[in-house]
Amino acid sequence: MMTTFSSITIIKFVNLFRNLAISKLTNEDHIIGGKNIICEIDESKFKKYENFWVVGGVERTKEKKCFFVITED
Repeated sequence: MMTTFSSITIIKFVNLFRNLAISKLTNEDHIIGGKNIICEIDESKFKKYENFWVVGGVERTKEKKCFFVITED
């Protein structure tokens, strides 16, 4: 209801985004979120010198766990 996209399109986007974030995990990374923990995930495109995207997420808790991933696509 908040967008003009169908629920199937939204679900596909969320799954694609989740797979992108999971594919970038390393041994040093920690999982954020969990039951009853709100996480905000967003992306930004930067193009002053190069075209690249930064995808990031942050927990809305006292610890403010977060992650950031730089990607070309």
